[in-house]
Amino acid sequence: MFIAFGRDRVEPLDRMRRALSEFQLEGIKTTLPFLRAVLGSERFARGQVHTQLVEQGAFNA
Repeated sequence: MFIAFGRDRVEPLDRMRRALSEFQLEGIKTTLPFLRAVLGSERFARGQVHTQLVEQGAFNA
């Protein structure tokens, strides 16, 4: 689990992106590509998301 805090929305997003870019896990399938796609999305950064976006494939890596 990743949790990040910051003074504004940008700071924790940057921290999460960095943590995910440095995280390595081998031998099993993970959701890391999906999480990286979500955090890389401008829509997510602006806070313009809802749960149906996942079903709609908005964050497909």
